[in-house]
Amino acid sequence: MSQNVADLSDLPPPDPDALAVFCDVDGTLLDIADTPEGVHVPGALRVTLDLARNRLSGAFALVTGRGLADVERLFEPSRYAIAAVHGLEIRTRPGEPAESYRPDAAFRAEIDRLADHFSNREGIIVEDKTYAIALHFRLAPEAEGDILIELQRSRTKLGSAFQVLNGKKLAELKPLAANKGSAIRHFMAASPFAGRRPVYFGDDTTDEHAFEAANELGGVSVRVGAHPDTRAQMVVDDRQILYTWLKLLSGGRSG
Repeated sequence: MSQNVADLSDLPPPDPDALAVFCDVDGTLLDIADTPEGVHVPGALRVTLDLARNRLSGAFALVTGRGLADVERLFEPSRYAIAAVHGLEIRTRPGEPAESYRPDAAFRAEIDRLADHFSNREGIIVEDKTYAIALHFRLAPEAEGDILIELQRSRTKLGSAFQVLNGKKLAELKPLAANKGSAIRHFMAASPFAGRRPVYFGDDTTDEHAFEAANELGGVSVRVGAHPDTRAQMVVDDRQILYTWLKLLSGGRSG
């Protein structure tokens, strides 16, 4: 159902009184790095996001697979509403306590098993998110098969309430209790998001549930980077289009 977006005019008018804006982080707002710690937030982008959040009266959120504390570290000192770990950890307003999934002992045991199994493998980065575990293999692409085998082994042990999620050069084990789509629905049912039109920007398979949710709620879904099979209504090949749109939303000029 996707279409190519030729220019900025194809995106919805950046109306701060009518929209609720959601952005994935890695691959959408920011370039993907070899390691999660290698990602950098440019100061100019942070200023734009702060201004956009303020003009939206707070109806702006980051929606990401990263853990909440990791996102806060990345964007500090700025604070936003955040759906972390694919919606398993949500904070609707900056400064408020987060709502989070509670992992049981069996799930924690599998996280520990996977961490032990891969912690000494060269090139594999183990990311224990408390509510999920991600294994990054960008620096060791030959390990993908072994990683998927072990993740599926854990999922089989844990049962149908869990899934193996594939991303860009990573795979993770997480509960089915939440995803980025359920996170969008959670935000849109609460102030300051309720009553607005959602606009979601993402770039990966993990964003497809969010695209679907935005569509169902009468909003707009935009995928950054072409893909032959996506639920996003629009595709932008150049991230600069997103940056320019956010700058207009923040009250700045597009030039």
